[in-house]
Amino acid sequence: MLPFETKHDKSEPTNLLSGANHQQSQTTLPPVVISLPLKLMLFVIVDGWHLIVSSLVQTYHV
Repeated sequence: MLPFETKHDKSEPTNLLSGANHQQSQTTLPPVVISLPLKLMLFVIVDGWHLIVSSLVQTYHV
């Protein structure tokens, strides 16, 4: 071992990367936080209630 090397030099990048991953995982949002509002906006934009009601009326139409 060289005089300027220490045992901790080799493990520091691993600790640094695991710390960055741990910090990033705490700030990520659950997918439902993003997907649910987008799905609701899409439902409203395509006039979802009209599509559902009209298809139900057509299936029970005699």
